[in-house]
Amino acid sequence: MFDEKWVEDYICCNNNSFMNTLKLLVQHTGEMKFVGRQVRLGNGIADLIYHFEGNWIVVELKNRSLEPKDLAQLSRYMRFLHARVPQGDIIHGVFVSYGDTEELKQIRRGVNFKRDHIHFLQLSV
Repeated sequence: MFDEKWVEDYICCNNNSFMNTLKLLVQHTGEMKFVGRQVRLGNGIADLIYHFEGNWIVVELKNRSLEPKDLAQLSRYMRFLHARVPQGDIIHGVFVSYGDTEELKQIRRGVNFKRDHIHFLQLSV
């Protein structure tokens, strides 16, 4: 397993490739811009933020399997950003992790995350 800083550094060094992955994930074909890394959003810090045509992407990296508390964390970041961008802009949340805990797998079966603009990318070792 890689630590979060290593993954963040790797993504930032290969930003164009990662942005192409994000474009596929959120079904966007236009230009995307990297906003920043380790961006303070309220009382937390989002790992990466991207922007394109009225859409924002908050990326949260985890060097472990996702837990329900991670959903709460990303949701807080998304709500904080939503209150500060132009009305009508869409906020997407993207998890990059090593998968889900059993508890989160059960939650994912019953929730339409696509409707809420939450996406998942799984790291492989």
